[in-house]
Amino acid sequence: TAELKCDDFACHSKIRSPEVAAKALTQAIALTRKYGTRLYALHIGSRLELKLLHQAKLEGLPIWIEIAPHYLFLDTTRYADLKGKAQIEFIGEPKEES
Repeated sequence: TAELKCDDFACHSKIRSPEVAAKALTQAIALTRKYGTRLYALHIGSRLELKLLHQAKLEGLPIWIEIAPHYLFLDTTRYADLKGKAQIEFIGEPKEES
């Protein structure tokens, strides 16, 4: 596997894709469903993860979610002006305007 080389703050978003996070979360939800355990999902940073968690909550699964404000209000276009003061979880997913 080729090693990812990064020398700027945006590297954080390049090494953690929404698809990989969603795959891991799908597995965790399946284990919660199978064994009846509680799930604490931390550092949620994509719409895809939120959709998976919402569906699981609608099923009545005992799931709690933690998200930091900067995941909701910042996107990767802010790396240049923030200069490392915040790391944004995902690339290619700027916040939606409400």
